[in-house]
Amino acid sequence: LDVISRACDPSRTSIVRHDSNRGIAAARNSGLAAARGEYVAFLDQDDLWLPRKLEKQTGLLEARPDCGLCYARHLYFRKAGEGFRVDMVAYPDFHTEISEADPSFVAGKLFMNNFIAAGSVVARRKAILEAGGFDENIAGGADDYDLWLRLCRGSRFIFLDSIQLLSRIHSSNFTEKSRTADDTFVVLARAEKDLRIPPEIARRSYDLQYYKRCRFRFLGGDYAGALSDLQKASSISGPRARYRAVRALIRLGRSGALLFAASRRASLSARNLFGAGPMKLSGVQFDTLKNGGGDC
Repeated sequence: LDVISRACDPSRTSIVRHDSNRGIAAARNSGLAAARGEYVAFLDQDDLWLPRKLEKQTGLLEARPDCGLCYARHLYFRKAGEGFRVDMVAYPDFHTEISEADPSFVAGKLFMNNFIAAGSVVARRKAILEAGGFDENIAGGADDYDLWLRLCRGSRFIFLDSIQLLSRIHSSNFTEKSRTADDTFVVLARAEKDLRIPPEIARRSYDLQYYKRCRFRFLGGDYAGALSDLQKASSISGPRARYRAVRALIRLGRSGALLFAASRRASLSARNLFGAGPMKLSGVQFDTLKNGGGDC
């Protein structure tokens, strides 16, 4: 906070403090309440925005007053030796046309997968407040997903087809990720009713979440929970041979988890909900990307 105070113009910057840690949703709501501008954006303390991000996205929203939220491409990165490991996030073609899509189509796609990274968003403050802001009873990691699902009922979204957010990956806390997955089920149950999601889409989404939580529980040491989730998600587990292979790894317990984590192919396959692909960048290449250079 001292660094922020020295770096920012006090006439344009306010620092809002909580007496205790009330969670990320409460922090974001306090920021929304203190904000006075038309637009808001969210940046976690260890992520990076690319240059001109806010300018580009507010420009899109200015041109489209019917849209309440603009999101952009992002990627994940972490330090790897002298360089950086970068996981690119795939965005299918429908994103470029999402501002013209029927709201029910957007709701269905979003219900299947939270494809909006909070740090990539610029939104109209009024639209977020009218949607009810962030639910402080939902753990961090699912509170933003809950808001996007509520927001899509009354606002159109628009997509900026270039990378604007670099999201840092830390050492994995699979127990925490499992708790976030638990809250995701709460979010989906509420949205299924409010958005009138067709049963087939709802079933597929729940299956994907079970499979995702299966991996977190497995790598976190909760093998009984992982096996239970795998069985619930068996309808999307692919060929029976693959299902049996994953089940066998789970039953190996810690040895299976170590084998699974060491297998690059298996790890990527299990977390392929985003369609991420790995890439290794040198420090110089990463700095070029971070500073807005290269093909973003």
